[in-house]
Amino acid sequence: MTVDIFLLESNIDFELMYTYRVPDDIAEEINPGVFVDVSFGKYNSKRIGVVWSVDHLPTPSGAKKNGYTLKDIIGINRDYFPLTATQMRLCEKIKKRYLCVTGDAIHYFMSPKLKSAKIVRTVGLAVSSEEAYELFNSNILRNIGQIKIIGILLENGDTPVTSLVRDYGASDSSIRTLCKYGYVKIYDAEADSSDNSLSCEIARFPELSLNSEQEIAFAKIRSLLVSGTFGELLLHGVTGSGKTEVYLHSISEVIKKGGRAIMLVPEISLTPQMVKRFYGRFGNCVAVLHSRLTEKQRYDEWMRIKRGEVYVVIGARSAVFAPFDKVDLFIIDEEQEPSYKAEDEAVRYRASEIAVMRAEEYGSVVIYGSATPRIETFYRAKSGEIEYAVMKNRAKNNSLPDTRIIDMRENTDKTVSEIFSPVLKDELEKNYMRGEQSVLFVQRRGFSKQLLCRDCGKVIRCRKCNITMTYHSKNNRLICHYCGNTAVAPEICPSCGTGHFDTKGFGTERVEQELKRLFPGCHTVRMDTDTTSGRDAHEKLISEFVDGKADFLVGTQMIAKGHDFPNVTLVGVVSADSLINMQEFGSSERAFQLMAQVAGRAGRAEKPGRAYIQAYNVDDYTIQCAAEQDYEKFYENEILIREALCYPPFYHIGFINFSSQDDRGAYEFGVALQKIAEDILTENSIDDIELLKPARRPIQKVNGWYRWRIVFKCKSLENMLNLADKLRYNISVLKKKTKADIRTNIDIL
Repeated sequence: MTVDIFLLESNIDFELMYTYRVPDDIAEEINPGVFVDVSFGKYNSKRIGVVWSVDHLPTPSGAKKNGYTLKDIIGINRDYFPLTATQMRLCEKIKKRYLCVTGDAIHYFMSPKLKSAKIVRTVGLAVSSEEAYELFNSNILRNIGQIKIIGILLENGDTPVTSLVRDYGASDSSIRTLCKYGYVKIYDAEADSSDNSLSCEIARFPELSLNSEQEIAFAKIRSLLVSGTFGELLLHGVTGSGKTEVYLHSISEVIKKGGRAIMLVPEISLTPQMVKRFYGRFGNCVAVLHSRLTEKQRYDEWMRIKRGEVYVVIGARSAVFAPFDKVDLFIIDEEQEPSYKAEDEAVRYRASEIAVMRAEEYGSVVIYGSATPRIETFYRAKSGEIEYAVMKNRAKNNSLPDTRIIDMRENTDKTVSEIFSPVLKDELEKNYMRGEQSVLFVQRRGFSKQLLCRDCGKVIRCRKCNITMTYHSKNNRLICHYCGNTAVAPEICPSCGTGHFDTKGFGTERVEQELKRLFPGCHTVRMDTDTTSGRDAHEKLISEFVDGKADFLVGTQMIAKGHDFPNVTLVGVVSADSLINMQEFGSSERAFQLMAQVAGRAGRAEKPGRAYIQAYNVDDYTIQCAAEQDYEKFYENEILIREALCYPPFYHIGFINFSSQDDRGAYEFGVALQKIAEDILTENSIDDIELLKPARRPIQKVNGWYRWRIVFKCKSLENMLNLADKLRYNISVLKKKTKADIRTNIDIL
């Protein structure tokens, strides 16, 4: 008996199925999907593989295949549940769609492994507190990740490595570097054995009656569920229209029939708010899956799902892989959010596409919910490819906020405020005096966009990226938001030697400071990645604002969606121009979505809401449509532009991204790769793919790596994937021939 296996850890150079002989003593337990331990390569290193096919013909020990003596499987690896036949088919689909190796796809379906050790790797300061404070406030450390770790240890004391990485976003490399230089120590500590179960007692929420629009939408979803066949529906509802209640009714319908549902939310930060509502409706048959769970919490939740104790899974992007044997309903809330696309993983998947793959296997239903859906999704709905339900009114019959554009070109008098126009400043004051809350959306974190020398006009740039560094006033630091490089703000200009600096542009810190200057005694909450990196920090800040302990909420895009603030009656978009001045595909769509979503935070209860959008380019159609809260008008403009430029949904667009610390080497690699691609197209008589020349990416250099790409377009996704699949192997060969160190990835939209 022999088996063909895929190795769990693999790459394009040895992405093959390998044949092994099965010892008689384990033959009865060997089936497709089983994890096994094997000896691999000439050094017989121990590797994990997954059985993909079985040949039951008797095979004697020492038998050969293709001239090689077959090795025996070492044994069954019982740390992981076997893959099901459905999961194996999904791995094949993922491999084809996202151009990955099979092992990378398998990882998403593996059961988490719970370590039984009673010790945890822990990080602590290896220097005195005084020395650590000097490190924190000086230029000795030049990486913001390392500085953040020192700050965490000063504030919290010794901290487990897993907590630093999971809860605070620290990187293993930053920890190792600090340890190398003797600033921190890593040691084994006794594990905390306290119960960290996620189950909780929450007051039950009664099922609410649906209004007429909600009822129509629910009826369409119920019809799809009853059909028992694969179906998709776009639930297009304005902010505050009650989409969540439609989700809850739909899930109840599934549970009544013994089915299962997966509910995705766009960011981990939204999960606690959503979970409370779902626990309140469905009790403890709800499971949570997201990246901030502890190892034990993730294991426990995964096992509850696998044992059939759970009917509903809520989570961020990766929850789409929850190990239900069958899923009857997938709900993707705020489906337009870019966080559903994995950008920094071996498999650059989109959660909605994985949901469709699974739904096609089960004959189940996928719901996309949004006030501002992706252009591609709305196009499919308009063309009749998927079902469509619209809710144009808010659930409580309150009106959408009165939204106005403020022309900042007319704001010549900045003696009162350099950030707020007189109109917005007055409206903020009215709200403050009335005891009503206001939300201010700012595109970037930090104090100001750049530090400018008044004498020579030069700005301080990152030495690794050649991008202006953002000034953060809290620690008087300049930080590159692309690579994390940091330095104490200089007192002397490095270009001309004078010391006269101005801050240009503004971020969340500056806006918060301006509010405190204009309204002494006011209470503010600031939400950006600087203030929400700690565990549960996001939920604590939101609770503080919802409980009325703050007058103003200042934040980046994390405040723009998913939150219900009953006492918020005013929203301000402080600088719309910073949103629309992007040159990337989809930037206009993203700008519209953010402005429309954040405006929708106002007036969601009894009191009417209003929103103000400050801009210089007031005639831009994106800003105009956002102010009018008119999605369809924006869509009609955007779809014409996309058709003219051969962009999705009319064409698929692919990016072959490559980078190197050798700029010339990267360019030469791109030229050679373009020639290979052209030859493949010619040899295979493919004439419907447009292939562009190598070009620099919009952000040309990050962390010392020069960034390039080749763009290609085609109406046929199949042709795009075939070309890209052939290129993968050629890229691997070309990289070995190139003197420069090259990093590559391929992404097809």
